[in-house]
Amino acid sequence: MKADFPHKQQDFLRYAMKMLTMTRKQLANRISATERSIDNWLQPSGSKEFRPMPDMAWRFIREIVDQQPGQTISTTDVQS
Repeated sequence: MKADFPHKQQDFLRYAMKMLTMTRKQLANRISATERSIDNWLQPSGSKEFRPMPDMAWRFIREIVDQQPGQTISTTDVQS
């Protein structure tokens, strides 16, 4: 049975960190982003610190989660 990724950016990142058992810092290092970028992506969308995550980051993180042993994850596009 396949699971879908969350569609909301913040939920997607939290889900990925949980599935990968990574902290914000570890995820940032894994995708070659700054910790500040992760923090900005996790901000509520109404916050002045919020930044939309680039499409490349969505795809790269989905790919990383999808390659985890024992994970069956849908690779459908989740960005709304």
